[in-house]
Amino acid sequence: MEKLSVENNKRNFTVIAVAALAVVLLAAVAVLFLLRSTGVRLSEMSVNESAFASIKEGRQETFEMPFSLIFDDIELPADLSEGRWYYSLPEAKVSKPDPRVKIKGEKGLKVAFLEADVTEESIRENVPMEFVAYTDSEYFCGEIYMTPLPLIVMDFPEGGIAPDEKEKEDKPIHFQLIDNYGKETHLVTADGNARLRGYTTRKYPKKPYHIEFGTEGPEGFKKNRISLLDMREDFTWYLYPAYNDQERVRNVFSFMLWEESCGTDNAFGIDTSITYRYTEVLIDGRYAGLYAICCPPDERSLGIKDKGSVYKASSNNSGLQVDDNVIGFSPDGRVYGFSERKTVADGTIDTEYWSPVLSYYEEFYNARNDNEALRSIMDVDNAIDYHLFTNLTQGVDNIHVAGFTNRYEAVWEENGEWHILMIPWDLDLTWGNRQKTEADLYDVPPDENVLSDDGPLHQVLVNGDPEIRTEIVEKYQTLRGDAWSDEKVNALLDRLEAQIYGSGAFTRDIERWPDSNHNDPETGLDDFRVFVSERFDYLDSYYGSEETLSDVGSFVRTTDSLDTVFVFETFNDPVLFSTWFPKMQGSVMMIQVNDRGIWADTEFAAFAEALGVTEEERLQCPDLIVMESGGASRTVVQDYWTNGVTAETPMGLLAYYEGDSGYYGLYLDGKQCYTDTVSTRNDEPVRLIVYTPAVSDEGDYFNSQVMDFDF
Repeated sequence: MEKLSVENNKRNFTVIAVAALAVVLLAAVAVLFLLRSTGVRLSEMSVNESAFASIKEGRQETFEMPFSLIFDDIELPADLSEGRWYYSLPEAKVSKPDPRVKIKGEKGLKVAFLEADVTEESIRENVPMEFVAYTDSEYFCGEIYMTPLPLIVMDFPEGGIAPDEKEKEDKPIHFQLIDNYGKETHLVTADGNARLRGYTTRKYPKKPYHIEFGTEGPEGFKKNRISLLDMREDFTWYLYPAYNDQERVRNVFSFMLWEESCGTDNAFGIDTSITYRYTEVLIDGRYAGLYAICCPPDERSLGIKDKGSVYKASSNNSGLQVDDNVIGFSPDGRVYGFSERKTVADGTIDTEYWSPVLSYYEEFYNARNDNEALRSIMDVDNAIDYHLFTNLTQGVDNIHVAGFTNRYEAVWEENGEWHILMIPWDLDLTWGNRQKTEADLYDVPPDENVLSDDGPLHQVLVNGDPEIRTEIVEKYQTLRGDAWSDEKVNALLDRLEAQIYGSGAFTRDIERWPDSNHNDPETGLDDFRVFVSERFDYLDSYYGSEETLSDVGSFVRTTDSLDTVFVFETFNDPVLFSTWFPKMQGSVMMIQVNDRGIWADTEFAAFAEALGVTEEERLQCPDLIVMESGGASRTVVQDYWTNGVTAETPMGLLAYYEGDSGYYGLYLDGKQCYTDTVSTRNDEPVRLIVYTPAVSDEGDYFNSQVMDFDF
């Protein structure tokens, strides 16, 4: 019996041992499954330097090992050309990150991370976490850069935009945002189109982008509004690169200052703020650097949908202008050109879209000598805020001194009254910067002002109203005592310095773009803070001076009055022209007909009728019509284009002469007012020449603009 008992015990022990081994094997499988499915903590996969080195011993290093790293269910974006992965630290876990890690790769692949203390200092100094991915025979070394900023991954599945792309060209994109705002990181994905944007900035190696979210369908592109980084829902977003800003701070700081001081300072309570968020970006698998993302204003966001429109103002309306809603201004504030890209289905300019801004500037023109009327068509607080803000920031791109007036204008009608709000835009050349080469950084001294030179407020100033000057000074002092105080301005700069430099992103950006304008990362915002402080110190004395207050010229760049509002220089749409020529007070138009057969063209006949040409006059098939704006007075002439012929017109005595050299000239009361080649005149069946009153040191004259319309 005892012997039997011993044998039974042996069998029992064997069963127990086998069962225990099975448990161990199952546990190992469970750990492997856990690693590949639910993941294990980063800290559990970290090893010391000795263990890290031993993993590489006896294995062959490779630079091609396909795998993915997933932290807390989000795949880390990678720049494989550099062997770098990027981890956006959850906002609440920056100091002690310990995400759950999963691996996707070939069977048997393992990963170990070199132990490292992630601290604010290591993040700022751009110290990566090293890791090794390995199989039984090979290993791959990589680096993980941890950033407290969100990450954007943008891929062009059909190929990216050529670096020298000059025209607007939309390319399909896949877009991912790793949003680390709040306690948990989450992923935002969307499809859409992207194109290059900007004027000067698009010429730099680091490109700015215009993004529109949506999908292509049977009925065209269907837009998709989404929210990014706690900003409002919209489908249009801009990625701003700050390539030419040595601290990468000017645009974002200036808009934060506007948002926290002037954004809602208007009678309507409309929020005119433009919010930026810093982010790091990867494009087509390559790290692209530090960007700021924003959503531009539109009718919906400003609450004026179905009442008016939002326009991008600019005095450069060239083919490189990529914005769809552009209105041009001449140096004395006159409306002069309209983007041909704002069209309706048949490709013509959307007259209804442009109607509000033209109606507004008609009101402006009519009120130009009446200060009370001018006050009634502007929001005084907004106008003064914009005036002070562009001067404070030295926003050279925001007035005409550099040939630009970059801003948005919201124009709408309500209860029979027209309103306008001015919203600053394009604030990279500010706070001491004007040139674009590193040698010229801070080339503008802190005591140099940038004063407004167009719009109703400017006109009130040049009209000599002393009350408006007092209001400007008082508003500056109010802002300086609160939102523009040293304490609040420095608090803003503290936040931005932590994002730009404290994230390590600034160092990564200049590593990626070594030829960009940039300062020493160790300097941070020190130099910028000094300049901002000196700028405020100067303005404190400037706006606190009785001499400044009493001098009209202390508030405006030019004291010329605005004599004319409507001038069309880059204007090639007959429908819009025929709609608004009657409102161009004082202007005169010449319809020069070189082929009388054009009168049989129904489109041209409708155009002439819209301008006020009667059916009886059209049936005469004249070859010259000279008419005042509004059609109050006009001259209709047949057989005019013969050497030496003259005609009395609303402009005066108009004479035509042809020279022996193939040129012809038009003379008004004996003074030449236009010249061109005879061959050029005959190239088009019909040509329009618009004469707009202007003033020079020599007296009054007519400024001519030629338009060739296709009928």
